[in-house]
Amino acid sequence: MPCPAHATEHVCAVKGSSSILTFIMKGSVHYRKINEAHYLGRKSRRFSNFKIHIDHHIFDVPYTDEGYYMCYVTSAVEVKMLVANLWFTNQTDLKTIIGEEADEMEIHCISNTEQYNTDLKIETNGTVKATGDNKSVSYLFIPDTTDHLTIYKCVDSTHSSIMIEVKLIIRFKYLST
Repeated sequence: MPCPAHATEHVCAVKGSSSILTFIMKGSVHYRKINEAHYLGRKSRRFSNFKIHIDHHIFDVPYTDEGYYMCYVTSAVEVKMLVANLWFTNQTDLKTIIGEEADEMEIHCISNTEQYNTDLKIETNGTVKATGDNKSVSYLFIPDTTDHLTIYKCVDSTHSSIMIEVKLIIRFKYLST
């Protein structure tokens, strides 16, 4: 049988060379509520499809390596996703907090899913401004014009995926003459 130039079903190698066996597997991800039975039950639904591309390298190929290679996936992997709830108490909308130049303000982040949090912190530009507990954190400061449009993040100290952010809008004080 001739070896095709581009195929995943046939691979040709020269003795002593390296070869790559390519396996492509397709599957789906199913979803169910936490309190429902096993995910393949009637209440589960297909959430998305996926394709896995595996390149298996064989180095210094001898004649004894000739044959069929099969890649098996022997079990399903279940991942439980828990959803944490964080919010800033003084948000004007989903992504904004408004402050006034030279007036003390507090950025306060709270969670009602503290069982998922370790310690909450408020940070901006990679700098931690305040650290709290697993329920809340507050940052008290006096903003100036340089704080306008600064992004503040409320993030869990252990799980960076538990994070929300807001943009600070500063209202400027105008001097009357």
